Amino acid sequence: MTTGAIITLGCRLNQADSALIAGRLRRMGIDLRPSPEGCDVIVVNSCAVTATAARKSRQTLRHLRALYPDSILILTGCAAEECCRSTAPAEGFDLILSNEEKKSLEEKLSPLLEKRGIPHSPVRRSSPDGRQTIFREQVFAEYPGKSRAALKVQEGCNNFCSYCIVPFTRGRERSRDFRETVDEFRRLLDAGFQEITLTGINTCTYSCEGITLPGLLEHLIGIPGNFRIRIGSTEPGEILLRVLDVMAESGGKICEFLHPSLQHGSDTILRSMNRHYLTGMYREFAERARETIPGIHIGTDLIVGFPGETDALFEESLEFVRSIGFSNLHVFPFSPREGTRAARMTPRIPEGTVEMRAARLRSLGEEMADAYRRSLIGSVQTVIPEECTEDSGEGWSGNYVRVRILRKGLRLGELVRAEITGMDQSGILTGK
Repeated sequence: MTTGAIITLGCRLNQADSALIAGRLRRMGIDLRPSPEGCDVIVVNSCAVTATAARKSRQTLRHLRALYPDSILILTGCAAEECCRSTAPAEGFDLILSNEEKKSLEEKLSPLLEKRGIPHSPVRRSSPDGRQTIFREQVFAEYPGKSRAALKVQEGCNNFCSYCIVPFTRGRERSRDFRETVDEFRRLLDAGFQEITLTGINTCTYSCEGITLPGLLEHLIGIPGNFRIRIGSTEPGEILLRVLDVMAESGGKICEFLHPSLQHGSDTILRSMNRHYLTGMYREFAERARETIPGIHIGTDLIVGFPGETDALFEESLEFVRSIGFSNLHVFPFSPREGTRAARMTPRIPEGTVEMRAARLRSLGEEMADAYRRSLIGSVQTVIPEECTEDSGEGWSGNYVRVRILRKGLRLGELVRAEITGMDQSGILTGK
């Protein structure tokens, strides 16, 4: 039997892409294994959003080649995009696929398998869509051993933030064909998944045949079944305000959770970043969200040490973040990416200063996350257990907080209602 493994690095969209790759490998008759050891085919779905992520992708590739010299090693993802544009020598992979070429994995891999005499099923050729802003995957994702699934609905970005390499590695904004999106959603429900995350580079830009993200959500929550939808990768703006209204009317089918990127709490730095909003718009969104969805989880991403970030601008950002009262923070030191405008900006912030500022933001994030978790004590939440013992189960609530439920007979991956009664020393909520 021909065997394969997929190594996924980076974001939730990469996880969704890997699930689609899994579907393509299964269609070739390749049996997927959790470990690459002894596999005929190894796919590295890489990340390059930061310099550190790109370096980790290269290290993973070299490590796998050294361990498994006889395997067919495939590099894809955002680091592959960078590699395709680079004049540097290849690093030991047998096949490189850009993000767009993931769809042609089967026809590109087949000759390599044939050359080595490795058996596989007849290849299904990918057919071009012909539409520049709409795409079809022509395969359905597979999530073996998972209790939650992700559904890729959008790809690419037109924002060209000054620090970001994504528009160059993922291309311009495109949305997945509406009918194919709905078909895959139904298939994931039929496979037993009760939480499905809609993912993309920016899901707020979804648009197909006049249907935008709020319309897509309205259609999906109208499908019969016991499930919930989580929305990933959003940006503040008019669409997200309309999403709040759909969430409020969903009867709990849309998770009370949003993670719109802020990146900085100073208008001066936001302008330098070429972000398409200022702090006033972000504050308006947060206030509207809490009015519309009491108890909603609002998380965000922040960059610290962006060129030109003075002590005063950092303090301004810190105070803005504190005033919003986020439920969680993802803090990233500025990472200069070759090919972006920010890579040429000055003055650069000393590494030690960046580390101290990042530590202060993370400490604030921990305080706010702790306060948010405590605010949920006494509420009732829906939880999907991902780990179960004889007497309890542990998983994520709809508003993305870890909960341990004290009850016998819980089953993996099945929604359960729980009254939150307390919180342990590690920050995990307890419920019954």
